[in-house]
Amino acid sequence: EIFASLRGLRIHSCEDCQRFDQCHGGCPAVAYHLKNDIEGGDPECLERCVTSIAEENQKASAA
Repeated sequence: EIFASLRGLRIHSCEDCQRFDQCHGGCPAVAYHLKNDIEGGDPECLERCVTSIAEENQKASAA
């Protein structure tokens, strides 16, 4: 029953990502371990990392 619920888990915060069809929101175990949120998406997601770095660079350029 627990495994069935995990297989049906939907990471809604990641569904608009261009890479969602490849990773489906990443690993829920990593999300739970790092952020205590199984439905929050993988915090080590490559797309999130790239986006965060780009945003930081834009802020640094604007300052």
